[in-house]
Amino acid sequence: MPPHKSIRVPINDAPDPEKEGAIRTIGEFKGQKADYEFTLNGGERIHIRKYKDFYEVHWDKVSPQINIIEHLRQDASHWWITLWVLSGATTGALFYEKNRIAGAGIGASIGLLIGLLTAQF
Repeated sequence: MPPHKSIRVPINDAPDPEKEGAIRTIGEFKGQKADYEFTLNGGERIHIRKYKDFYEVHWDKVSPQINIIEHLRQDASHWWITLWVLSGATTGALFYEKNRIAGAGIGASIGLLIGLLTAQF
């Protein structure tokens, strides 16, 4: 399967991830009760979200346990781009003292461009 493509597994058809050696982790909240991961030898991970009646499972290119920056860039590009926009806006506002709003806008635009050019979709 390609990365980020999820499958659903009924809870009754699978063992408890923690009992099988998965570590409890956090992930973007999508209504799940818990997140788990199996970190693979190459640095990838199997990400499991636990819901009331099913698990949702997909794999990511980079585990955040191994490299959070690359995880954001390669597996959570929307957060990667958001961080660049916020960083750019903050930097622009701090350095363009004459008009902080314009500085924030220019910085956010530059951050957006950097984020889009460096994210991996």
